[in-house]
Amino acid sequence: MPVNRVITFVLLLTGFNSIFSQIDAVTMKNGDVLIGEVKSLNKGVLVLETDYSDSDFKIDYDEVQGLNLTNTFVIDLTSGKHLVGSIASLSDGNFLIQTKTGERIQVSPKKIVNINSIDDNFFSRFSGNLDLGYTITKAQNNRQFTFSGKINYKSDLWVIDTQYNILDSNQDNAASIKREEFSLTSKRFLYNQWYAYANYSYLLSTEQGIASRQNPNFGSGKFLIVSNKLFLVCALGVSYNIEHYFDQSFDKESTELLGLVQFEMFNFKDFDLSTELTVFPSLSEKKRFRTDYNFTLKYDLPLDFYVKGTLNLNYDNQPAVKGNDLDYVFSTGFGWEL
Repeated sequence: MPVNRVITFVLLLTGFNSIFSQIDAVTMKNGDVLIGEVKSLNKGVLVLETDYSDSDFKIDYDEVQGLNLTNTFVIDLTSGKHLVGSIASLSDGNFLIQTKTGERIQVSPKKIVNINSIDDNFFSRFSGNLDLGYTITKAQNNRQFTFSGKINYKSDLWVIDTQYNILDSNQDNAASIKREEFSLTSKRFLYNQWYAYANYSYLLSTEQGIASRQNPNFGSGKFLIVSNKLFLVCALGVSYNIEHYFDQSFDKESTELLGLVQFEMFNFKDFDLSTELTVFPSLSEKKRFRTDYNFTLKYDLPLDFYVKGTLNLNYDNQPAVKGNDLDYVFSTGFGWEL
């Protein structure tokens, strides 16, 4: 079990939790006014830090009537505009966005789907989550450990995501099962909801006989739906596939096209759902076709904790080991979100 890598990931995540005070005002539809520092609006939830509470307030954005924000924020609109500036409430119920370039833009509150602070502190731009699972079964002395962690960095033009997942299962009189995944993605916002990206992914799967699959790829994508409840994105790219198997006679390299569809539903009575499908039709291997699929259902608990179930699936119609064309893992875990 790569415990050292898990510990390193946790330390990186918790090390980015820096807090810096500013004065923002959030006016609720019931007339209450909350004073503190707005940290973000993401997936329909506004996060506010206050001096009078040890934990951040998480506010349903549908219940917000007014915002007066003094910090500089990255502001994403449903129209695809990507702005950098501050926000103030107007008497007619709309918001005024004052951009760093001097523009003054009036928008309806429903047109704002993401707000992220980009103050001068580097570490304040990070967010993330981690979850753990451990199962012990008396029959055959079965023990299974799962870990999943994410770190996200966002600036005015760039988003960087990194993710690490592991499953390690052992039982008497059976071969150990191990699956390890890592990905690092960098996105650069362009215009009209388009973006360019570069990605590196790594997979180890004993079930498919894969000692190491490294997959650098790049391309472009577009946000088709962006709202406070739904998210849909599609992307196309080119991938270079470097595969090393436990049986080294199967080692190979290939070039592939890449097509991705990602869909998310969030903030539905504390439930979040996300699913992602990636297909890899080969350019250099005749009729080879690979698929990666991920599905996650998460339920939010108090104090930034959550429980979730995840399905990860890999399919290869030309596997190195006959009969091992499909590998999937279903796991449950208890986690914490930063």
